[in-house]
Amino acid sequence: MIRVLQTIAILGAATASAVAAELGPACAPILSAMAKTLAVDHATLTQSNGHTANGITAGGVNYLQVGNAWIVSPLSPRDNQARSDQNLRNAKAYVCQSLPDSSIDGVTVANYRTRTETEDAVVESTISISKASGLAIQVDNNLSAGEGNKSHYSTRYTYTAIHAPSVQK
Repeated sequence: MIRVLQTIAILGAATASAVAAELGPACAPILSAMAKTLAVDHATLTQSNGHTANGITAGGVNYLQVGNAWIVSPLSPRDNQARSDQNLRNAKAYVCQSLPDSSIDGVTVANYRTRTETEDAVVESTISISKASGLAIQVDNNLSAGEGNKSHYSTRYTYTAIHAPSVQK
């Protein structure tokens, strides 16, 4: 489960920062929102292949729930941002497209589609960003890594009543 969480953090954060390659104007709001999202206190609920993973970022520390216990993640929000930067620098292509606005749980969101191509994988994402706060509300990813190696994961972000959990010692 920790490997799943780390993979999700690495790949999901691929939309989170600036890249050395030239990007279209549709990418700017996505990169800004994901960088802002990584930096603020938030909780995540990620579902992938029948598994659910919970995470919390509070006070500059990432926490992961493993079983019924919370642990401190080996990656900080700053580490996630650095990995995102590196992933985008290494991407062969990163394409962004604006989609029609919609609503998620009563929150008006701007929707975007991205496609990230690397040497080993293609990640197609739909990213929903709150029009009021500029923070990510939901990110859906479809990962293709070689023939027959496909997965889908969806992450929901929340920002209210966030606090550091009690950590398993």
